[in-house]
Amino acid sequence: MRQVIAPMNATIRDRTRRLFTLKFDLPTDSQYLVVKAFDGKHQIGYAKCIIQGECMLLQDIHISEAVEVREGFVINLIRQLVTRKPKTVNYRGQGIGTSLLLALLQYARDRGLHEVQGYLGPHDWKRNPALPDWYREHGFSVSESGKISFKFQ
Repeated sequence: MRQVIAPMNATIRDRTRRLFTLKFDLPTDSQYLVVKAFDGKHQIGYAKCIIQGECMLLQDIHISEAVEVREGFVINLIRQLVTRKPKTVNYRGQGIGTSLLLALLQYARDRGLHEVQGYLGPHDWKRNPALPDWYREHGFSVSESGKISFKFQ
């Protein structure tokens, strides 16, 4: 059975100051950290990291483009009859990823870690060419090979 260190929750805000919940999951038998972002009951994103010694390895940050939102039985029934599609919400481009990244940096800082590292693969660069600049804006160095690094002072 998997044990989890007392779950930690936090709240973040998007650019419009709307609140979202972060749930931190760090099993006691692993150094693998998963942080899930929620809008109410709907998971809208996540971050996956590995804690190794004094370093956090950032494996992935993802904010959903199309989350199916349930609005209640009658509204969902009308939507199915009229549009044949469920309501979806795009959470990208609202500052949620930035707030999630800043929460990860605070988590690492609070635990005395010295560095956060990661790697931008070719698929990351292709999907979002502005991603290296986004990391640089938040204090990361980005190498030509795609390595990202944030060192705490």
